[in-house]
Formats: sequence, C-alpha cells, structure tokens
Amino acid sequence: MANPIEIRALRISALGFLIISVLGIVFAVLAKSQAILLDGVYALVSVVMTVLAAQVVRLVDKPSSEKFHFGYAHFEPLLNLIRGLLIFAICAYALVSTIQVLLLGGREIHAEVAIFYTALSAVWSVGIFWYQRRLARKLGSPVLAVDARAWLVDGVLYVGETGAFVVYLLLLPTTLGPWLRYADPIFVLLVVGFLIKVPVMTIREGVREVLHRAPAPEVQQDVRQRLATALAGVPIRALRPRMVEVGRFFFILVHVVVDEGFGARPVSELDQMRRQMEKSLQGVHARVVLDVVFTADEYWATDGTQLPAG
Repeated sequence: MANPIEIRALRISALGFLIISVLGIVFAVLAKSQAILLDGVYALVSVVMTVLAAQVVRLVDKPSSEKFHFGYAHFEPLLNLIRGLLIFAICAYALVSTIQVLLLGGREIHAEVAIFYTALSAVWSVGIFWYQRRLARKLGSPVLAVDARAWLVDGVLYVGETGAFVVYLLLLPTTLGPWLRYADPIFVLLVVGFLIKVPVMTIREGVREVLHRAPAPEVQQDVRQRLATALAGVPIRALRPRMVEVGRFFFILVHVVVDEGFGARPVSELDQMRRQMEKSLQGVHARVVLDVVFTADEYWATDGTQLPAG
C-alpha cells in the first residue's frame, strides 16, 4: 500500500510546481524574459511528471497481477527516465531559440519585474526542497529524491537569476547599457548549462535501472561475502547471486549449488537457511527482495551462460 505521507508530499510538490509555472509564464510576458519563460515551462513539465509520480507510488507497492507478474517496480525508473528526457528536450529547445535571439541582436527586458518573480520563487523552491529531501531520506523514496533534486536545481537557478537581474539594473545606466540586450539570452544559456546536469544524471540512472544493469562491483562483492558467511559450514559447490536495483527495490536471485554431502533436507531447514541469508543482507539496501534456489545441478544456476563463481 502506498505511503500516504509520500502521496501528500507529491501533491504538495505538484501544487508548488503549478504555482511556479503559472507565475513564470505570466511574469515572462510582463518582463519579456525568455529565461523566466524557460522556468515556467520547466515547472509545467514538472507538474505533469509529479502527478504521474503519485500514481506510480501507488502502483509499486501493489502485489503482482495477471498483466505484471513481477510487480510494478520498473515503473519508477521508467518514469524518472521519461522525466529526464523531457527536461533534456526543453533545454535543447531553449538552447536553439536562444542562439537565434543572439543572432538577431538580443532583446530588452524589464528586470525590475523579473526580480520580484525570481526572488519569490527562490524562497519557495528552497523550502519545498528541504521538505522533500527530509521525507525522501525518511521513507527511502527514489521518486521524492528525484523531486527534491529538481527543487534544489530550481532554487539555485532562481537565486542566480535574482542576482543577475540585480546586476542588470545596476549596469543599465552605465556605458554597458546598450550591451544588456544580450543579457537575457546569456541568462538562458547559463540556466541551460546548469540545468542540463539534472536530466543527464536522471537519464543515466533511469537507463541503468530500466536495462536491469547490475550494481557496482563493490556492492556485488559485499553481497557475495554476506551470503557466503550466512551459509558457512553448509556443503555447497558454488554460490551464484544475481542482483539488480529497480526503483526502491533491490532484487537478488541466488542459486545455491549444493555438494553431495548436502543430502536430502526438509523444506523447513531450507527455509531456515533462506532466513539466515536474508538476515545477512540487512543494511545492503532499504528494501531487499530475495529469492533463493537450491540445486545439485550447476546447469540450473547458469541460465545457459557461465557466470563467475561466488
């Protein structure tokens, strides 16, 4: 069952992004600023993705169904991947349109109007960031962690834009005034340069999880050592764990190839070994899903491929 605190946090985030988006589009028109318009469009995309995230959170804790025999955990990284791609597309479009503005001689803006928007948005964004990050750590929610990261980026951008508009007003009466027509497109380029790190990181993490890529070698080695310790004294020939992190779950499938001395043991004893293995994995991840298969034939532990021995 989905955590109601997590759902509420996502609703607050969606409302926050909606307010930022509406204000951004309105103030972009008033200030004639493409940089603010980029903020508003980015926030609008975040509204849609946050609403979808709330739906995904409800799904991931549901049991498997006839259509999804292995549950819904993969929806989480898939959503984060889509979000990253959308933000990347926005940045690419902003980059192209900004280059066109620069080639056409820039544009004048009303910085005194823009400052009001960016300062208010900076305070708003940082406040929601702290709230989301605290809940993400408390609940172990990757969705809230990505959401908090988005709010942090917004907050830093708004602080930077506020400072830039202040400098703009200070330079306007000086000899540099005529060159300030290029300030807004340059702001956009700086925003895109800073913002692009978020979608790239989100896309990279999403692709890794969607493709079910194995975790880092040191994590794999730690898991192997823990499992081997849990089965110390048990006559086995090989221990072949496979693992993948998908969203908020860490799935581990372990094939235990037993030796001849293992003999025929009751199911209750095998279950006890499984419990020992599960206990040994405490601390590896917040939500470990463990499956253990005992076999005397190594063929069933390879799936037709030769894996390195544990």
